[in-house]
Amino acid sequence: PWAAYNWYQGNGLSTIEINTDTPRTRYDVMTSLAHEIYPGHHTELSIKELTAFKENDYLETSAQLLNTPMCMVSEGIAECAFVFLEETSNVVDSYIDPTEQNIAQGLSELRMGAWVNATFLLHKEGLGDKEAARYLGDVSLLPMDRAERSLGFHHGSLTKAYAATYWWGKKLIRECYENAKKQSKTHEFFMSIYTLPQIPSGLLKNWEQT
Repeated sequence: PWAAYNWYQGNGLSTIEINTDTPRTRYDVMTSLAHEIYPGHHTELSIKELTAFKENDYLETSAQLLNTPMCMVSEGIAECAFVFLEETSNVVDSYIDPTEQNIAQGLSELRMGAWVNATFLLHKEGLGDKEAARYLGDVSLLPMDRAERSLGFHHGSLTKAYAATYWWGKKLIRECYENAKKQSKTHEFFMSIYTLPQIPSGLLKNWEQT
């Protein structure tokens, strides 16, 4: 049900699957690549395998489990990966027109918020699939067939509880990152999220605004 997926193979290797059923803008492609590969999932998993597991014996980093506190951190890193690229290199400017990017970014934020809301509408409010898809289509400007297909994620036994990790993970990592910038400690921040196992409460405590 994912738009793309990183199957980390170990020893610094990943297999990346891309779901080609869903049309994408150039911005979507760029953010997906950053999310799944660099500096997102592949970067985090390969570095933590070496530094946290092999060098420091954090056994919990030897497996990537769904629906754990670390998932919010991992998805938050991946969701902010494109932001990290934008602010630390000039590679993005040569590929995407700023106006196009602003529109695509706004639409992406809108769709993610509506997509998470659909989880609560289905599982907490008891809304039917058709009504939830209609909400998703109306709010996020998706064609009805795509809205209905995207709801499949919310019915999987493992994935239905996973949707919120993207929204809250991004909020978590972005807030900590902005606080690190204000303290001129972005290097320390990147070292902490990419080399050590983290949980949300620990990150918030370490990078709260001072």
